[in-house]
Amino acid sequence: MKTCKICNETKSIDYFYSSSMGMCKHCHKKYSAEKVRERVRRLPPKKCKDCNIEIKRRANLCDDCRTKKRREDKKRYSKSPKLKRLGIFMLNKGCIECGWKEARCDLHHINGRQVDDKDGLWNISYLCPNCHRLAHDGKLIPRSLEKIAALDF
Repeated sequence: MKTCKICNETKSIDYFYSSSMGMCKHCHKKYSAEKVRERVRRLPPKKCKDCNIEIKRRANLCDDCRTKKRREDKKRYSKSPKLKRLGIFMLNKGCIECGWKEARCDLHHINGRQVDDKDGLWNISYLCPNCHRLAHDGKLIPRSLEKIAALDF
């Protein structure tokens, strides 16, 4: 039998951890949880990376900065009028690789959007969702629209 230093109850040795500093298992769990809460309370408040205002612990940006960043990302990758016309033209043509045309297909940038003339026919392919996924995984090298046919826009 052993007495707990916190609750002063006498309990069997089975109710004590070997390194519990004289506390029973129940008091040890309670004490550990309180220590963790105290450590979290002592942490300095987290600040937004952009505007430096106080935010929730798990976030990196405040709601306003997160919304602004999403809008900027959308603007960066908006489709050009040339691509919109191309998408309408290709609507009923089907996938260039497999011919699937049950639903709409995707315009795929073969060399990404960071190259010059990103919307040129040499860099665009019209792929079904399955072929598009394979192209992004590197298992399919899509043909460009320029190689398929000389389209006049």
